[in-house]
Amino acid sequence: MKNIVKEVLDGDSMTPVETPHAPSMIKTAIYMTAANLVGQAPVCGTVKLRA
Repeated sequence: MKNIVKEVLDGDSMTPVETPHAPSMIKTAIYMTAANLVGQAPVCGTVKLRA
């Protein structure tokens, strides 16, 4: 894990990541995070994922 953090801090654009989540779920999470950070309205709530 430390080596992944170091690669990100060093600006490596090709950091290997393994995740069990579908790309559409990741896209939604990134969209909601960006909306929360730059949007006019707060984004909050709970999402329950079937895993």
